[in-house]
Amino acid sequence: MNRNSPLFQELMEDLLPRIKANNKIGFFISGGFDSGLLLYSACLVCEINGIDPNFVVLTIPRYDDSIVHATRIIDWINQRFNLTLDLIQVGNPDLHHSKQILSGCQDAEKHNYADLFLLAETTNPKILPNGPIRSRSPSPRFYQPWFDKTKDHTVALSLELGVKELQKISHTCTQSKTIRCKQCWQCQERAWAFSSLGVVDIGTM
Repeated sequence: MNRNSPLFQELMEDLLPRIKANNKIGFFISGGFDSGLLLYSACLVCEINGIDPNFVVLTIPRYDDSIVHATRIIDWINQRFNLTLDLIQVGNPDLHHSKQILSGCQDAEKHNYADLFLLAETTNPKILPNGPIRSRSPSPRFYQPWFDKTKDHTVALSLELGVKELQKISHTCTQSKTIRCKQCWQCQERAWAFSSLGVVDIGTM
């Protein structure tokens, strides 16, 4: 693991004061690559700086088996950092996919699960049209450190940190619960991110 990774140092400088300034930090974990990497990185920030992470993990119980996929990510992080993080289910999975995240955020804020919530959304690459609508939260309680970055940034960060196992355990596809369909927009975005870096993605979900 390269803790001196320039991309990680940039993220740590961003996250550390927010972690110190808030008693409890909430993370939305979908089982996907970016949200898993953000939680992993935040745990690493705490480890390096001698901070006991007071983190809450939330997920929306979507019908793509998000609970299963998110739990796999959490188990991996718990084992790596010797933590006991557990999942709290929020939001309405019966809403359209584009509205599920908003419902989860509203639910989390209503129940005051954390002082600050971190979201791992990235911006849509211009080369891939017709992607999901991703908006910056107007609430100061929600922070999106990668909102101005595209997915190749998070892939590059994971490579610098040497966490290739995240490729295997993260789930990207919105059309399949298991093997990636390679047709949906999210599958195409992930394929583009790895391809643009000239890296083979060893994940299949």
